[in-house]
Order: sequence, then C-alpha cells, then structure tokens
Amino acid sequence: MKKIIIPLLILIQACVVSAQYRCMNDSSFREIRFPLTESDTETVFYYFNDEWIAGAVPEMIDTDSILKIEIKNDKYGNRAVFITVSPDTMAQLKSDVHEATKDLWVHNDPVCEFPGGSGKLREWINASALASLFLLGLNNFAS
Repeated sequence: MKKIIIPLLILIQACVVSAQYRCMNDSSFREIRFPLTESDTETVFYYFNDEWIAGAVPEMIDTDSILKIEIKNDKYGNRAVFITVSPDTMAQLKSDVHEATKDLWVHNDPVCEFPGGSGKLREWINASALASLFLLGLNNFAS
C-alpha cells in the first residue's frame, strides 16, 4: 500500500504543477504590476477657477456645472487640470471641502523652514555638506 501512495502523490503533484504552468502561460491571464507606468504615479493637481483648493477633486462638483477644462502647466511647472466653474459652484465646492476636511489639519504654508536657513536652502545644504565632509575628514584623521 505504501508503495502505491508515494508514486500516486508524486503523480498528483506533477499534474497540479503542469496545470498551474499552463494557466500561467494562458493569454487571458495578465499579471498586474504596479506602478503601471511612470505617469500613473504622478500627482494630479486640480485648479478650480485658477485656484488650488486642498482636498478638492472634480468628483465634488456636477459635470453639468463645468464650463471649461484645460490641461496645462501651473506656475510651478506641474502638469495640472484647470477647471472653470461658476462662482456659485465655486462657493459650494469650498464649503463642501471645508465640511469634508474640518477634522483634518491641512498645512498649506509652502515655506520651508530649516536650521539657519533664512530662505537660503541651497547655501544651507552646501554649508552642511562641507561641514559633514570636514567632520568626516577629522574622524578619518583621528583614527
């Protein structure tokens, strides 16, 4: 009995492996890999009447209330969707966004603060890099 069970299990395992291999090579089977493309990972910015509103998306307004849609670069060089709506729709959108995000803290201040910065980020990075290299050199010299 034991002599029959082991070859039978090996045969069943071979059939399962063969079936999985055939299914994997089937043309109807497609493996989804993320990210699909580089453009799929980019952030989409939406401007309503040339104003960016944190948390606002086109799904928050009715399709019929959209007057014009343009896709162009914003003043920061990002590809963005510019949607033109009526002032009433804009007011409704702002109130909807405020209602949806009233419990969230959204930091809209674009100022980058760093130690000793005073608005000169590039100079601070260069000075920090030179200081790091200098300290690294002292550590190598001491050891």
